[in-house]
Amino acid sequence: MNANQELAFRAARYCIADLQGEWLLQPDCHSPHLSRLLARSGQHCASLITAFNPSALPCTDEENEQRQAYLRRRVESLGLAFVEGESTAADGSWRESTLLCTGMTLHIALDLGREFGQVAILHSGSDAVPHLCACWSPG
Repeated sequence: MNANQELAFRAARYCIADLQGEWLLQPDCHSPHLSRLLARSGQHCASLITAFNPSALPCTDEENEQRQAYLRRRVESLGLAFVEGESTAADGSWRESTLLCTGMTLHIALDLGREFGQVAILHSGSDAVPHLCACWSPG
C-alpha cells in the first residue's frame, strides 16, 4: 500500500448496515457498534473486506458485483457470518460494497484480501478498534 492509498483508505467512510441500523467504522478508533456486534455474535474479531476493484484499479459494475458475489460464497464456505456494508472515498471518487465478517481472523482476512487482489483490509480484535492492514508486504 503506497502512502496515497493509505491516506485515501484512512479517510474513506466505512458504513455498515445491520439490525441495529447504519453505523461507521473508522480506522484506529473504538467502535461501540462493533463491540456490540462482536458480543452478540460471540466472536472476538472481525474483518472488513471487499472484492471490488482489485489492485485499486476500477472494474465495471458488473465485474465488481460478480467478484463480490464470489467473495460472499467464499466467506459462507468458511462458515463465517457477515453483514453488508459500503465504503466510499472521502471525495466520492469510488464506492465499494463490503462485508464485515465476524470471527474472521487477520490471517484469513489477509489471505482472502490477497486472493481477491485487495491492497488492504480492516481488522479488529476484541477491543473493537479496526486497523488498516496491508495485504501485501512492501518491496
